Amino acid sequence: MNVWEEISSIVKRNLDVFYEIEAKDTGMRFKLNDDERRQKAPWIMMGREKLAIEELGVWRKLDRGDLSKPDAISELQSLMATYYGES
Repeated sequence: MNVWEEISSIVKRNLDVFYEIEAKDTGMRFKLNDDERRQKAPWIMMGREKLAIEELGVWRKLDRGDLSKPDAISELQSLMATYYGES
């Protein structure tokens, strides 16, 4: 199973977390100007390949119960901030 398949499999069991991340992605993209939005694919549309391994780690911890849903959302939001250049 590749990274995206594993993330997708875990996401299916945690749709509420996915939906929250999707909303946060929309909020982060809203802060970008038009040129920045054109240059960066939305996080939720798999535009973040450079951080895939880190993202998978967060989803795995959530799936094992080693991370709460709010903490997983916080960690994923931190990765999104890195992706969008906010950190």
